[in-house]
Amino acid sequence: MFAAVVLYVLLTGGRPGAVRAAVMCGVLCGGVFFARPVAVVNSLALAALVILVASPAQLFDAGFQLSFAAVIGIVVFFPAIHHSLLRLLLRREEILRLTPGGRARIALTRWFAGLVAVGAAAWLTVAPILAYYFHLVTPYAVPLSIIFFPVV
Repeated sequence: MFAAVVLYVLLTGGRPGAVRAAVMCGVLCGGVFFARPVAVVNSLALAALVILVASPAQLFDAGFQLSFAAVIGIVVFFPAIHHSLLRLLLRREEILRLTPGGRARIALTRWFAGLVAVGAAAWLTVAPILAYYFHLVTPYAVPLSIIFFPVV
């Protein structure tokens, strides 16, 4: 699996987002191989370190910042947003379990809340960067992510 990721990085020309993904994948594969837990934030920091050692100017590149900000946003904000959405949408989960189709509705609601939470978490952290570099605010990104994440 890791070999495929390295091949992808080579095919993309070593773009920061691809290198970030490759380093994080390498850390994950290493953790699985050595039966050790993997901290996502630590693997993200290692990826940033690898990229910045190779090219310190990447720190000021919008693509580098957007790539890392999106992942940080998902790692940091996703759990809280997801939990809040589930509390809001599944107030009476114990009652739903007793109804016909209740379990399917709960599963569908959890999936939908996950889509919304991922989009919102990423948007929260990339919106300021988009506004700074491109003078653009995209509040419609969260609803669009509900449509495009399942397709992608």
